[in-house]
Amino acid sequence: ATTISVQNISETLASPKSTIDRYIALLEEVFVIKRLSGWATSATSSAVQKQKCFFVDSALAAHLAGWTSLSLRRNEAASGQLLEGFVISEVKAGATVLPKTPDTFDFFVIRSANGSIEALFCRQATASCA
Repeated sequence: ATTISVQNISETLASPKSTIDRYIALLEEVFVIKRLSGWATSATSSAVQKQKCFFVDSALAAHLAGWTSLSLRRNEAASGQLLEGFVISEVKAGATVLPKTPDTFDFFVIRSANGSIEALFCRQATASCA
């Protein structure tokens, strides 16, 4: 899982921000990626604006990044990102066995100062959640 900035992607690719937003939404619709919002006590906090993005299929993520089992053993940062995405995906999949549907839950990430995930937070969805 990695923090994404639609603005940075837009600038790097020289594409409108609206196009990048649309592409990311399409990738979510076909279950290739998933975005998680940051958790903060204030809706105006910059932590809420930063999202983590992860591939739903960790094998696909590794393949697209060109990682092999050998390169992952040598690169702790890469294997950590892959593991982070895998764990998030499995926790979200586990929510399907709960009495309520997974759509009734909101998932957030709580990050440390360096951006790594400290915790995955789940709460029952409310009308005020975006």
